[in-house]
Amino acid sequence: MLRIKRSALLVLAASVAACEGSHDPAAESTDLATDVAARRGYRAGYRAIDIGISGQFDYATGINDVGSVLILSFGSPDATVRRPGGSLIPVAGLPGGSGVSGSAINNREQVVGFAYDREAQAHAILWSEAFGTLDLGTLGGGTSQATAVNNRGQVVGFSDVTNLTFREHAFLWAPGEGMVDLTKESTLSSRAYDINDRGQVVGEWAGVAFLWSRAGGLVELRVPNATTGARAINNRGEVVGSISYLATGETHPFLWTAATGMIDLGVPFGARDAGALAINDSGLIVGVASLPTTNRAFLRLLDGTFVDLPELDKGLSEAVAINACAQIVGRAGNDAVLWTKPCGR
Repeated sequence: MLRIKRSALLVLAASVAACEGSHDPAAESTDLATDVAARRGYRAGYRAIDIGISGQFDYATGINDVGSVLILSFGSPDATVRRPGGSLIPVAGLPGGSGVSGSAINNREQVVGFAYDREAQAHAILWSEAFGTLDLGTLGGGTSQATAVNNRGQVVGFSDVTNLTFREHAFLWAPGEGMVDLTKESTLSSRAYDINDRGQVVGEWAGVAFLWSRAGGLVELRVPNATTGARAINNRGEVVGSISYLATGETHPFLWTAATGMIDLGVPFGARDAGALAINDSGLIVGVASLPTTNRAFLRLLDGTFVDLPELDKGLSEAVAINACAQIVGRAGNDAVLWTKPCGR
C-alpha cells in the first residue's frame, strides 16, 4: 500500500491561482472559521471538500476541466457524475445487468469504466447522459474494462483475449473503428491506463511501462533492475507512473519525457514508497505516498516540491486525478474529496 506526513505549508505558483479565478468559495459549504482541516488546507494553498454522496464509502476517480467529478459509491447508484453546482447524474449500467463502475470522465462529460451484462460479465462501457451506455465489447474473452477516455471520445483499457487463460491485453477503442488490441502478437498480459488528445497511450506489459502511438507503435520505458508502470500522460506527451526497484523493494514515482527520458522523482517527506497517478498539461503531478500506518495524497509542484494535501482529519488519503485548473480529486478516509485552491489565497 502507498501511504505522508504534513509538510511545510506551501503556496502554489501564481499561474495555478489565476486558473482557478472562476471558482466561487461561497459555492461550497465548508466553514473555514471553524473547520480546522480546512484552515490547514488554506495555509497549504488548498482546502479539502468532502463530496461524498452515499454516507458509507465514496471514491472520486476523475475530474474534467469544467469541474465535473466522477464518484464511485458503496451502494446504488454505483457511479455518479457530480457537476460543479452540486447536481448529481447517475451513470447507467447495461440492460439486464447489475452494477457499474466508472474510471474516468472527459470534457464532454463522457464516462468510461465497466458494467455487468445479463451474464454477469464485466464489459468496458462508454456512457453519456445524452446517449446512454454503450457496451464496447471485448477482445475475444469474457471481460473487459475501460480506464480512460480523451476529449475525442477515444477509449483505452484492457480485455481478456480468451476464456481459456487469464491473459489480458491493452486495447484502444475509437468511434467507427471498434476495439483494437495494442499488443496483439504478444503472449504476455498488458494494460492501458491513459490516453491523451493526441491519441498517445500509456500502460504496462510484463512489468514494463509503455508508450504507444499510431506513428511510433509501442515503445518501452525501462529502468535497469526495476519494473515500471505508466499511469498517465498529458497533452504534451509527459508520462508519469511508478518504478519498483528489485534490489530494495522500494517504489518511486517517475516522470518521463522525450527530451529527458526517465526521471526518478524521489519519495515525499521520507516515505518508503510512492506512486504518481496523474499529471495535468501544466506538469503538476498528483499521487499517493506510503507511511508506516497510512497512505497520504500528494501534489508535486513544477519546482519539484511535494505538497502534502489536507486529509479532512480522516487519516488515509489518495489523489488520483487533476484537471487544467489544478483541482484534484481522490479520497480521504471513506469519503470522496475535492482539493481546491480559491483564487488569490
